[in-house]
Amino acid sequence: MNTGQILSNFSLCRFSSFGGLIVRRSLFLLGLPHSVIHRAGSAPIIAPCLLIFLALQTNYSAAVAQDPKSAFMSASTDLVQSVIEEGTRAIDTTRTTADQTGVQFSSIFSDNFSTDSIGLRLLGRYWDAAADDERTDFLTAFGLYLADRLVGGFPQGNFTFFEPKEIRQNTRPRRLRVTVPTVFASPNSSTVINWSVEQIDGRPAIYDISFRQSSLIERKHDEYARILDRNDGSIRGLIAVMQN
Repeated sequence: MNTGQILSNFSLCRFSSFGGLIVRRSLFLLGLPHSVIHRAGSAPIIAPCLLIFLALQTNYSAAVAQDPKSAFMSASTDLVQSVIEEGTRAIDTTRTTADQTGVQFSSIFSDNFSTDSIGLRLLGRYWDAAADDERTDFLTAFGLYLADRLVGGFPQGNFTFFEPKEIRQNTRPRRLRVTVPTVFASPNSSTVINWSVEQIDGRPAIYDISFRQSSLIERKHDEYARILDRNDGSIRGLIAVMQN
């Protein structure tokens, strides 16, 4: 036997011993019978066992990679449910003055909605040019509009939730986005309401709401653009119109 054959056999022996240890340990963790685990350590079946092990690891890694998306979908549904519940409680507990109601809904809006994304989509270039206090006052006014448009009817009906769906994106930056479909049923009618949720700083935030497949943000963008054009791009003028 020459030196090359000796080294080759030595390497195979080391691989067989180490490979058998990996396979036996892995099958033990999977809960297989001891008879199978013992046979798995023998050289003739190390290769197929290693292939099986690698296949299992690949499937496991793929499942783990999908977990963040599934977790985000679940968190998005929880977020929408929370907004509905908080809005309903706010209506029940803040009937005394409009100012108290405004404080409640401004808090719900700022805590649960993607305000920067909404502001940019509503105002476009005017949002980029707006001062910080103008942005704050505009978002407060829009939050009150949402309260009146959306949350006011919550106590008179019930929501049915459906499985969230991922939103495919062609634009950048790409964020994890899902739609949470719901049906709001009141004594006189029912309405399909889809909640669009995106991941911001690792948490879900609502960035649009669609009624019967019609985007609320897109509709308001067109309306606000006309108002801004009539007021020379004045956000203060837009806020005044929104408050009347």
